[in-house]
Amino acid sequence: MNFISFGDGVRRQLESRTPAVSLLSNLRTVVAWTNDLPLTSLFLTPRVHHLKLVMHPGHVAALSSLALEVPLHSPNLRSLHLVESTGSIWNVSHKAQFIDALTELLENLKLEEFICNWFPLSEGMLSGVLGMPDLSTVAIYATMPDLAQVMHTHPIQDVHIRRFALYTPLLVPSQLPHIISSLRPSKLKALCITARCTSCNTKELTAVISTLVNTCSPKHLTEFYIDSGRHDPVDVAAAAMDFKMLKPLLQFVHLRRISLPSHPFDLTDAEVKDMALAWPNLEDLYYWAYKYAPPEGSTNTGPRTSLRGLLWLATLCPKLITLTFPFRSSSVDAEFFTEDEMALAEGHHLNILDVGFSEIESAEQVALFVNTVFPNLTLLVFRVGQPYYGRWEKVQELIQHS
Repeated sequence: MNFISFGDGVRRQLESRTPAVSLLSNLRTVVAWTNDLPLTSLFLTPRVHHLKLVMHPGHVAALSSLALEVPLHSPNLRSLHLVESTGSIWNVSHKAQFIDALTELLENLKLEEFICNWFPLSEGMLSGVLGMPDLSTVAIYATMPDLAQVMHTHPIQDVHIRRFALYTPLLVPSQLPHIISSLRPSKLKALCITARCTSCNTKELTAVISTLVNTCSPKHLTEFYIDSGRHDPVDVAAAAMDFKMLKPLLQFVHLRRISLPSHPFDLTDAEVKDMALAWPNLEDLYYWAYKYAPPEGSTNTGPRTSLRGLLWLATLCPKLITLTFPFRSSSVDAEFFTEDEMALAEGHHLNILDVGFSEIESAEQVALFVNTVFPNLTLLVFRVGQPYYGRWEKVQELIQHS
């Protein structure tokens, strides 16, 4: 049984049962929405291994009560997802009312997977979660100073975390190398950091990449993502990803996703080819660039890539599904592609192409290129307010009517 739903009448009868015994004793997975909380404990048994709670601040008392029951009824729980209810607002008071129950819940479980990317975890909670010996997948919300402190005072003892995602209110780039290395990431598959502001300067981003290269295994790492909430960086402090900085990452030949939206790429078409050759398994690439004007004081003059770079990605990365790739295209660019070159890329299965602030001269030529190379495209994204917006509207119109 995958799904069960009760009306109000059935709910009332179940709530009044005496004695209250567990239902569906062979159930393995329980997903409890806000209105299900009073009955959820009826389905918790030692056989339940996966629990997902959709949490609304209006039900803090019920959530706290349920949190205390989970380890008692389902001590073998392996996966716990705590999800914020859509549209709800958890203020400081709501969170304070749930902290004790959550702390006790985490103290009494030995999870393999813990997903809670919105509720701020205290140092005590962090040490409890990261100390779980079988934890392999974790997505948490915490400040970087708290996390770094816990990793210093309670170091992870074994190599067991495979997927690590941190959601944090403020990126502290200087602490990233310590956090990464403290994960004992020799078998890490995915590293994802999401913050609200601040980006790495050149020295800091170089240190992060150096730490990845020195601690992670090319056999295992498939996903690398740092988003500090600054797209289209406007300050020269945000490091650009040139080929010198990128080259050490090319050893991670199994990468399927790389996204650094706060850091514009600054590569030539030939360097894009080298990147594509190194990463043939890419499914999601966020290759950003400065807008049409670089930040004051920067030597970057905007995208150095053209349709040629896009063609290399289509040819050498056949698994791409989502691609962000700004470029410049003159009216003669496509005239230099041979039939054989186009045939190698023709019919790619790319679904989403984000061209950002790409500069193009001929909408007709670009539309022909896109229709030929990416016939399965479901979404073309371009930015409003750019000088080439009208031409991209024309490209979209031509694609839709092809």
